Amino acid sequence: MKLVTRLSQNLDIVPQTELWMISNSKRTEHAQAALNNYVQLQGSAVERQFAIIDLITDLFHLAEDEGLDAHKIAGAADLHYRSEKVQLHLTV
Repeated sequence: MKLVTRLSQNLDIVPQTELWMISNSKRTEHAQAALNNYVQLQGSAVERQFAIIDLITDLFHLAEDEGLDAHKIAGAADLHYRSEKVQLHLTV
């Protein structure tokens, strides 16, 4: 719960509760689909780890182009990830 409070206070991001109801396996499925599409658009075969790095890097560029703070977004994503991992362990 501290992570959720920190998200709201420090990053001005209010979690959307309906999104928190999705299982982590479903989140992984969505991420795999996004990564597969990204790799297909890139047109080159690279190791999965490097494809993920490239996608994250390009998302940083996108954030910057849209006038957003990529590092703030990355920090929020990290907090979301850690919170979702904790939530998984609490519900098991």
